[in-house]
Amino acid sequence: MRSLFDKFPFVIAYLDDICIYSKSMEEHTQPFRIVLEVLRKEELYARLEKCAFAVDKVDFLGHTIAADGLQVDASKVRAIEKWATPTNRKEMLSFLGMEGYYRKFIINYAKLVLPIIELAKDNVPWQWTAQHDKAFLVIKAALQQAPVLQLPDFDKPFMITTDRYRRVHQWTTRVAAFK
Repeated sequence: MRSLFDKFPFVIAYLDDICIYSKSMEEHTQPFRIVLEVLRKEELYARLEKCAFAVDKVDFLGHTIAADGLQVDASKVRAIEKWATPTNRKEMLSFLGMEGYYRKFIINYAKLVLPIIELAKDNVPWQWTAQHDKAFLVIKAALQQAPVLQLPDFDKPFMITTDRYRRVHQWTTRVAAFK
């Protein structure tokens, strides 16, 4: 599916999910027609009950996308909120996979998750401690309060930061480019 739509800047396609986006309804008509034509030509069909048309907010690939930005899908936040404390390595890795998908929403994620990551190593015997429990609860709480992420306004200055814990280049601010 992705290869069919890669050339179109107004489409995100992943497996059988397609999102067509634009800034206005007027701009939306032509991209919508193009996507429908590609689907028709390739003899691909959409299920009407899975479609949303002319909306300004959509749940897509575990995220809610709206004019004000990108946020974690509320149903995923609820699922993580209800997540039980892992009792074995498999459950822990499952949690890390789900939570890691949303790492971009949690400031200092790499530092917060470090105790659990250490326990995930192959040579470390399973022993869930109070330290792991604290990290687990802190990460879950951080996702409950995840911000709405916005694209930068390229007409204004902005700063890019990273939370690559223990992998910082000399702890200094660096210029990425000048206008």
